[in-house]
Amino acid sequence: MYINKIPTSTNLLKNLQCPDKDESEIKRKVFGFLKKFIREADQMLCTKFLRFVTGSDIITDQININFTSAKDNYSRSPVAHTCTNTLDLPMSYDKFIDLRSEINSILASNIWVMDIA
Repeated sequence: MYINKIPTSTNLLKNLQCPDKDESEIKRKVFGFLKKFIREADQMLCTKFLRFVTGSDIITDQININFTSAKDNYSRSPVAHTCTNTLDLPMSYDKFIDLRSEINSILASNIWVMDIA
């Protein structure tokens, strides 16, 4: 049971929930980019990604993926909601390289603003 809680790419992919990924080609494409990013990630990057999305170092629950429409470049970054284990992904990514660059820069900064509502 503990092995399934370790943040590996396989375990993260098993826990992704995206109910509306098949609604449009754009959503399927962006969700595919996210899955590719996770498949290519090493153990350390998977741990950082999980901590960004859930606030935890081990997998405790499903990771929900929502899609947002970005109106400008400033709102194009992925946004995590750790209370609900939700990642909001903008649908504006045309290339995998763009999504990978955005997520890598967020995870490399090690400064994540957490607001409590």
